[in-house]
Amino acid sequence: MRQENVFRAAMDNASDRIWMEPDRTIIENRTTPPEFPLQILGGWQEWIKATAQSRSAPVDYVAVSLLSLLSSVIGNSRRASPWDGWVEPVTLWTAMVGNPSSGKSPGIDAVLSLVKELEKDLVGDFPEQILAWETEKMAAKENRSKWEDDVKTAVKNGSPSPQMPQKASEPEKPVRPRIIVTDATIESLARLLAHLPRGLMLYRDELSGWLESFNRYSGGGDRPFWIEAYGGRSYVVDRQKNDEPLQIPYLSIAVLGGIQPDKLVKLLMNSDDDGLASRILTVWPNPVPPKRPTVSPNNYEPLQAMRSLLNLKMGSDDDGNSLPVIVRFEDAASELLDQWRDENAEKQKWASGLHLSHLGKMPGIVVRLSLILELMDWALSPSNRSEPEFVSCKSLASAAGLVDEYFLPMAERTYGDAAMPTVERHAAMLARQILRRRPEIINAREIGREWKLPGLKEATAIHKACEHLQEANWIDKTPSRSGNTPGRSKADFLVNPKLWRMTWDIG
Repeated sequence: MRQENVFRAAMDNASDRIWMEPDRTIIENRTTPPEFPLQILGGWQEWIKATAQSRSAPVDYVAVSLLSLLSSVIGNSRRASPWDGWVEPVTLWTAMVGNPSSGKSPGIDAVLSLVKELEKDLVGDFPEQILAWETEKMAAKENRSKWEDDVKTAVKNGSPSPQMPQKASEPEKPVRPRIIVTDATIESLARLLAHLPRGLMLYRDELSGWLESFNRYSGGGDRPFWIEAYGGRSYVVDRQKNDEPLQIPYLSIAVLGGIQPDKLVKLLMNSDDDGLASRILTVWPNPVPPKRPTVSPNNYEPLQAMRSLLNLKMGSDDDGNSLPVIVRFEDAASELLDQWRDENAEKQKWASGLHLSHLGKMPGIVVRLSLILELMDWALSPSNRSEPEFVSCKSLASAAGLVDEYFLPMAERTYGDAAMPTVERHAAMLARQILRRRPEIINAREIGREWKLPGLKEATAIHKACEHLQEANWIDKTPSRSGNTPGRSKADFLVNPKLWRMTWDIG
């Protein structure tokens, strides 16, 4: 029998056979992602919606990337204090979770495109500083050479050697002002932060590269550094490469990037709970279908607002060292926060593992978000409005609502769905593709070669996912298209036609 006849016979067999009802839980047992409450962001929401539409990205990726970026723009210029003894930096760590082509990178890139303009503002007279440094460096070289000659002469004559003059010491190279770094060693970050007390943001398109680097060069020694970078305290980096320890007044680094679910499980959820994972706010919305945009975002107002935040000056002590300006909470805001903490503590009684650790970080997140939201609202206001002296009850309520209505449900989705057994996640991913493509028959080899699904490139993983779908009555084995060739099977599977008579929400 010819190959096409075998294939046709298989298709006839699909319509003739008695199919069981497909198991809907294959794709419907996932937690529905919460909707981002855009109204909390006030005047920023129209820009976020237009930007997300222009990039075919969920608004979640744009909105949370914006919050993360602004946490770095504000940096150590301001810190929040609900009451005496509790001070929080505004630093946020955020991870955009999703499979390839889910809109992570376009959503993040739209926000980060504004940073280029902000960093132009920061450069100022830096080119002139470099020219002056080059001049001083050359002068120091000549002065040192002269001093070395004087020492040789003194030794030759038996005279006391002259002390090296200060002008013979090479001046320290100026550090270019910046907001974002994309990759850096601990030593280079320490040098930057020693000169940029406002802090920085680390952006990685794939956060897996950042997480994997912890053990690549330092045997795990970089992990404690990064955990400290969330708290913004002083820090000393003492490495053999450095003659002197690097003193960092405020180790504050915001983190933003994307990560695939499989990598999230491997690098964060299967490791020891040292607090790293619990510090990261995860965002995992359903993808949006590509659509020609009907609006175009206007970046003028967001840029002006960001410039207002960037112009917030740090305070200083009696010696001229930079200090964060502490912004207190209104009494009503402090009281509301205290009530919310009690409710959050009650939730912790029923949680465990990473979810419990994550809940434990939420009070600090609420405080950080409160100040960010307060300053975001002020930055979009008329220029004659003075900077807020306190964090208002409104901002605290908005921050608590954002955590309760969005970040906590999103964490439950992430910790639940990403922690699913691998074969179940792969089967669900394959099931969604079947519903999108509507094939009558699928082939394991073609899935690996042409469908380009993350984690489903190797034959073993594909066959396990297919077996799982077969048990759930989604597909069934059929003779291969090439006939019963001895020693070889192309693993064709018929697709249950009852799938097309059912209504699906595949995200």
